[in-house]
Amino acid sequence: MTTYGTITGRLDGACVLHGTLEARGQLTGTLTLPNLTPPVHPTYGGPYEVTPHFYEQQLQTKSKLMTDDVTVEIIPAHEVTNPAGGLTVTIG
Repeated sequence: MTTYGTITGRLDGACVLHGTLEARGQLTGTLTLPNLTPPVHPTYGGPYEVTPHFYEQQLQTKSKLMTDDVTVEIIPAHEVTNPAGGLTVTIG
């Protein structure tokens, strides 16, 4: 392998190589950079299963990465027969 020169330059924050490369020979290889920056968004750490209530609930998911689907459970309800021959439904 013949060396014709060097590549000079710098890597900026976007991992772009700036510099010059002469058109003699062939450039091969791998560029590996360590991940020096934390994720752009933190991971959501709250519940992924929610049971509806009669008041507003808010999952703090804005600008966060989620690792799973959110499941909204059914509204808890119970049916029992009543003395009039009908059904009494208790919700909640």
